[in-house]
Amino acid sequence: MPLENLLILSGYLLSSFVLTAMLVRFVPKTDVARMSRKHFYFFPFVPIIIVTLWVAFLLKWLLFVLLALPYKMVRRAFEILSGHKRRRRKTYYHY
Repeated sequence: MPLENLLILSGYLLSSFVLTAMLVRFVPKTDVARMSRKHFYFFPFVPIIIVTLWVAFLLKWLLFVLLALPYKMVRRAFEILSGHKRRRRKTYYHY
């Protein structure tokens, strides 16, 4: 292995170790921190897991902004313009 690859790998391992230790210390109730405490050898993958969770959270938020929010706005505009609330089913079996 060339020296620069070895330095990059050791830097990544050291920084992921410190990140995992800080995560366990400051946010101990999260699932990632609990998993890291139980399986110590998993620390090199913690930064990847954190990035993946953030991307999933951002995609969920983006889906809400692009799909659910315009639907709610159109539904509310229809209610205002028509003067009536939409009929919503409160219970499945309405006897």
